[in-house]
Amino acid sequence: YSNSTDAQNIRRDQPFFTAIGKLEETAQMQEIQVSFDGTGKTLRLDGKECRRFSDHLGKFPVVQIAPQDISLIWETGEIRRRFFDLWMSQINRSFLEDLIRYQHFLKQRNTLLKNIRDGAQADAELLNLYENEMTGPADRISQARKAFLEQISPALTGFYQRLAGEAEKINIEVESEFIPLQGNPWPKLREKDIAAGRTTLGPHRDEFHFHLNGMEVRKYGSQGQQKSFLIALKLASYAVISSLSGIKPVLLLDDIFDKMDDLRLLNLLSMTDSDDFGQVILTDSSPVRARQKLTEAGIDFGVISVEDGKIINQ
Repeated sequence: YSNSTDAQNIRRDQPFFTAIGKLEETAQMQEIQVSFDGTGKTLRLDGKECRRFSDHLGKFPVVQIAPQDISLIWETGEIRRRFFDLWMSQINRSFLEDLIRYQHFLKQRNTLLKNIRDGAQADAELLNLYENEMTGPADRISQARKAFLEQISPALTGFYQRLAGEAEKINIEVESEFIPLQGNPWPKLREKDIAAGRTTLGPHRDEFHFHLNGMEVRKYGSQGQQKSFLIALKLASYAVISSLSGIKPVLLLDDIFDKMDDLRLLNLLSMTDSDDFGQVILTDSSPVRARQKLTEAGIDFGVISVEDGKIINQ
């Protein structure tokens, strides 16, 4: 999960990796197999190869809470766009198709813009084609993002208040210079975009702002407030996916004991132990600490130990 490339998941001195998982849902067992040989990745469901990875997205939803989630607050807008796009794509097939189509023609337009900037002859007809193909998906992507933020707002606020124990007002806003339903804006920007060698306007430039009591969490939120915001955001994603898909995602909690104060940790464990959540898998490097915290929270749990990549007891 935390490795930036699939190649980093191959064992040293080995040519490939294969991971196999068996998932049971409504009394039906399904097997998923993912393989990577250094050049390409293959996904199989019950032995049948999935030709498009997008067809698999959302079938077996997972929500993970991990220390690196802080990048959603501290890093660039691209990280936040990717998070929301992946989340929305799991529950909205039309959004995913629009996103794939928009990004395809955006890439084509950017390549053409760079070539023109570097001396190639301008092809107005081809630019018109790319821009017309981008307009519809761009409109729908922008409208879907705004509608989605309104949809998740109650769950986000509720989880934050239950987690932090405070009635602070939190919200997320999307900032966009692209105005839906205003037609094709790109012809007017061609001179500017050619000079830049890229498309300077569109939903690929949207920015998501996280607010706490009207102020940006990144600038003014304490460490505890930032962590509470991120966890509430992930739990809100869980609730929305569960509600719209009818499937309770697997919840993965990675290394949370060392990163949270006792109050927030107890509140988180109590919430995820409720009937609103399904299977929860929690990882920690200290089995003694993990057992102690879970016991203190009154949670029934089982332990799986892993050593040198092998399960040694269950």
